[in-house]
Amino acid sequence: MKKKLIIEVFIIVFIIIGLLLLIIGLTSNNKTVGEIPEEYRNITYSISLNYYCSCLTFGEKNKFYEYDCDSEPTNMPYNGEFYNKYSYDSENNLITFTSDDKTFKKVTAEILEINQDKIKIKVKGSKQDKNCSVNGKDIYEYYRKIYKYKGSEMIEFLDNLNSDGNLIVEFWNQEGYHTCTSKNIEICENSELITLEEIKNTIEKDNEYELLVSRDENGKIISVYLDKAKS
Repeated sequence: MKKKLIIEVFIIVFIIIGLLLLIIGLTSNNKTVGEIPEEYRNITYSISLNYYCSCLTFGEKNKFYEYDCDSEPTNMPYNGEFYNKYSYDSENNLITFTSDDKTFKKVTAEILEINQDKIKIKVKGSKQDKNCSVNGKDIYEYYRKIYKYKGSEMIEFLDNLNSDGNLIVEFWNQEGYHTCTSKNIEICENSELITLEEIKNTIEKDNEYELLVSRDENGKIISVYLDKAKS
C-alpha cells in the first residue's frame, strides 16, 4: 500500500513538472522577437549633433542600414560597414544589432523612445562613440531625416513647420535652377532668392515630393530641402 502511494505521488509530481516545462516552453516560444513595427521601417533617422554622426534606417526582413548622412562609414558601435541585421524584442524593448561576420559581437540597445519622428536608444556593453551621444556616453537620439508627401499635403506640412516664420526652404526649381528663401546659410549663397509662397506655388498638388530636413542640436528643424520624389 505504501509503495503504491509513493508511485502515485511520483506520477503526480512528474505530471506537474511536465506541465510546468510545457508552460515555460510555450512562454519562451511566444516571446516577441522579430522585426521592428512596420510604421518605423524604411524611415531614415539621423543624429542631429553632427551631419557625420549617423543615419539609420530599419528595412524589411530584419535588415538595417547605418552610415553617416553622406553614406560614409561611422564610428558607431553598430557601424553599418560591418553590421547589417537586427532583432527586436518588443517584450523587453530591446534591439540587437548583428553582423554576418561572427567575429563582430552583438550590440544590444534599449529603446527609450520611438515614434515616426524620433528614436532614442541606450547602447549596452559596447564601445561608445561619445561625440555622437547626448549624454557623453551611451544614449543616442535620432530624428527623422526625410518626409515624403503628395504636393497638397507637402504645402500643409511646410506651413506647419514655418509657424514661426523662420524656416529656411531650398528648392530645385522645375526649370532647373536652385532657389532658396534665405541667403543666410552657406548652401543658399549661390541660389536665387525666392519666397516660401512662390515655392509653394510651384508645387504640383498631385505629384509626390521629398523634404530633407536639417536640425539644430536639440532636434528642431531649421532648414529644409524640397525636391520631387525619386521614382
